[in-house]
Amino acid sequence: MAGARSGYGWIGVGVLMLAACNPTYNWREVTLGGTQIKALLPCKPDRAKKTVLLNRMRLEMEMAGCELGAELFVVAHVRLPDEAASAATQARWMEITLNNMRATTHETTAWESRIKGLSRQGIQLAARGRREDGRPLMARAIWLAQGADLYQAVVYGDPLTDEVSETFLAGIESR
Repeated sequence: MAGARSGYGWIGVGVLMLAACNPTYNWREVTLGGTQIKALLPCKPDRAKKTVLLNRMRLEMEMAGCELGAELFVVAHVRLPDEAASAATQARWMEITLNNMRATTHETTAWESRIKGLSRQGIQLAARGRREDGRPLMARAIWLAQGADLYQAVVYGDPLTDEVSETFLAGIESR
């Protein structure tokens, strides 16, 4: 009888190992146009460009993103007409992100980057809010500035796993 139980234990370990190697995350490298940043996305990205109003400036935003299960991954870039507006525009972009997700709590910290040539320290955000339908929503995001280029990488979902969020955010690097 003891041998039968231990056999079931090995089956359980095998099932857990298969679940840990979730084949749905198919990480791939993505770049945004002529920028110097690359990112990792866990699924085939859709791409879009649109004009946005950000900090009283009309800017072209380039985005690459994908949705996998209940998670949405997005990398976005804008080029400012003047590097001097970078800090204020980055702060406004973060404010818009928090408002759009109806954030109830959030925390910002410095983001240690391996990216060369950043104009200043990156900012990392962890937030909780609500979707339009009232369901909970979590976000992890970073903002980076490299001269007149501003970048955002964000993952939305509920729940968000640390492993997936960290893989996504750590995948933001210099080309």
